[in-house]
Amino acid sequence: ITATSGSVANDGNASTMIVGDILTVAVPSGAGIGALGGAGALDVSVASLTASAGTGGIFVSETATITLTSITSTGEIRVVDLGGSITVVSIAGSVTQPTLLESVNGSIFDDGAATGISGGTLALHAEAGIGQGASGPLDTSVDSLSIDVGAGNVAVDETNGLLLAEVSIGL
Repeated sequence: ITATSGSVANDGNASTMIVGDILTVAVPSGAGIGALGGAGALDVSVASLTASAGTGGIFVSETATITLTSITSTGEIRVVDLGGSITVVSIAGSVTQPTLLESVNGSIFDDGAATGISGGTLALHAEAGIGQGASGPLDTSVDSLSIDVGAGNVAVDETNGLLLAEVSIGL
């Protein structure tokens, strides 16, 4: 999906979504994908997502396991996975806007390569762990990190100085 002008918006109905194997969405520099709050997030059920947006940000709600192949935005990034785990290949977030990844029932994994998540503020929420398993720790290059894990381990490989804003691990 490529928008030559304007944003790609959700219809506000959680029962309608984009379903497929690979989804690529691109919008112009001043536009966004989905929207913050309520039913604004773009509802998808895809195996792999590549998304590029401007200051309008990227807001996605996924229903199954997803790989974030390449996510870039100068605005806020929020990806919430309601049914599976998230694997990160590459996320280039804004240094002035937050990036949030949330796996409601699963984990957040690294893909095992040197790429990862860059940006200013990063919040990670996962029920079953972050950066664990055969792919190794989650690679980051961010200024501030918040972690909230219900159970499981946390492994993060940060490439520069970092402020740990919050760490919460359930017992």
